Amino acid sequence: MSRYTVRSTEHLTPSILKLTLALENPNQKPLAFLPGQYASISFKHKGRPSSYRCFSIASSPTEQGHIEFGIRVMGKFTHALENILPGDEVQV
Repeated sequence: MSRYTVRSTEHLTPSILKLTLALENPNQKPLAFLPGQYASISFKHKGRPSSYRCFSIASSPTEQGHIEFGIRVMGKFTHALENILPGDEVQV
């Protein structure tokens, strides 16, 4: 697992959340992926680690140092993602 920090969250539509994560440590090797792949993410919710859920990666694999996800907000996990703040840690 790789540790990232939340760079930003932004609603692209009322039901689609764009989650942008940055490498926590600039010396850390970025996640290598190909177009169409997905990654599992977990974060702390109310002080406890969440379960892992899989989301499609929306950023280009040529962009280094950050990763973006487009997430449809529907259930408890994705609604909790709306409340994470820049600087929060996320496991990918």
